[in-house]
Amino acid sequence: ALIGGVTIVQIRQKDADTGGTINDRIDIALAIGAHGVHVGQKDMPVATARRLLPENSIVGVSCNTESEARAAALDGADYIG
Repeated sequence: ALIGGVTIVQIRQKDADTGGTINDRIDIALAIGAHGVHVGQKDMPVATARRLLPENSIVGVSCNTESEARAAALDGADYIG
């Protein structure tokens, strides 16, 4: 659907007991009670995301190179993608 040009996707699973992460938008993650956020290299630093999110939230970082991955790990990212 996204390849075909869809610009909005709704995930509707009212009985789901799993959480998810929101790409870039901490405000939305907070509003919906997401488990965390995923940020890109040009988005906010991991430390900033951690300050804004509840304790134990997940913060992931997009990495395209080994050096970016190493930096994300040193910054405390929970995962890289």
